[in-house]
Amino acid sequence: MEGTSERFRTLLEEADLIIAKGQGYYESIPEVEPAISTPVCYILRVKCRLVAESIGAPLQGNVVKLDFGK
Repeated sequence: MEGTSERFRTLLEEADLIIAKGQGYYESIPEVEPAISTPVCYILRVKCRLVAESIGAPLQGNVVKLDFGK
């Protein structure tokens, strides 16, 4: 998690739940997921085929997905 402050990392670790709204977060959070143990709730509209296949939803479908991570 290069480029983030110590305060941000502390808040992230202390959070009970991370709410990630938007497809961009669904695509980018897995890059830092090994560094966090907090559950993530993704809220998004599927806008591309790769994400549709990954998440198991149709294009333009609205999705809420809870990922408990580790």
